[in-house]
Amino acid sequence: MRTFIRYLIVPLLAGMAALAQAEDYDMSADSDEARVLFADMQKASTSKNYELLFTRVSAGQIEPVSFSHGLTEAGSISHWLFLNGEPSGYFTKGGLIVYFAYGTEPFAVKNALLPSVFVRLMQVPAEKILKSYTPVLLGEKRIAGRLAREIRLTAMDNYRYSYILHVDSKTGILLGAEVVHHNPGMGNDSLMESFNAVNLAVSDTPNAKVLNVENASESFPNPADNAEPLEKFSWSLKELPPGFEPVFSQRYALGDGLDTVEHIVYSDGIADFSIYRIPLIGNMDFPVVRQGRTNLYRHQAPPYEIVAVGDLPLEAEKRIAESYRGG
Repeated sequence: MRTFIRYLIVPLLAGMAALAQAEDYDMSADSDEARVLFADMQKASTSKNYELLFTRVSAGQIEPVSFSHGLTEAGSISHWLFLNGEPSGYFTKGGLIVYFAYGTEPFAVKNALLPSVFVRLMQVPAEKILKSYTPVLLGEKRIAGRLAREIRLTAMDNYRYSYILHVDSKTGILLGAEVVHHNPGMGNDSLMESFNAVNLAVSDTPNAKVLNVENASESFPNPADNAEPLEKFSWSLKELPPGFEPVFSQRYALGDGLDTVEHIVYSDGIADFSIYRIPLIGNMDFPVVRQGRTNLYRHQAPPYEIVAVGDLPLEAEKRIAESYRGG
């Protein structure tokens, strides 16, 4: 869906301690222990009642967020609330993700990708994630006054970012995460986006935000269903990252009387990217756009333009877009 797309500016880069590439790590005992810790984190983060206050830092912008999780008679419920400006965010209930913003009608989607990479790290099955990322223990640090253990999910190839997770030693809940891009020539990582805990409150019962969702009406206007069959197109991409699968495809017009767009979304469970085939625009003043971990790359393939946008390194999007084969 179009709700997946975000557009971009120059990324926030921060030097981090030099880390070896995936092939330089000792993947034996540390990796096994990291797998166990990662699985335990997912279990703890989805089986407890808690509220986590944190800041999301991306493209030089700092945004405070409240994330609540609770277990209710209606099942497991998550609630994500942006704390800047008018209330907005989303919550999950059953098979729905419901987006809300002050002054507008809620928008519901069935069977959709979770909107935040932070929540995907908690809730997407570990076996799916670990097909494309190798977990490695890094050490310990203090987050929000709490001792946290660190896991690095190292990408198995150059098509995607890696992730550093901070897991609360006491509760096992995910306290923070960093999205990093390794720079082989520089020997360090660039920090693309981070989630940094400010406070964690664990309780015996769900908090008010979760209870409000539990009691909310089940009726939302025309929920979109992303489980609909994928549309087939006459074109293809010769180079696709391993582990990414198409999860959405559709042909549509951007407005009345406008040209048709063909759109495919691919995901590996954590990251996703979109490919658009649109009629050639001609103007290439902005062939590349960046914002935090998200990039946009335009490739001309007359009479069409191929646009790749998503949470991949720019060089990966370039290879994918330029592998377009028309039909």
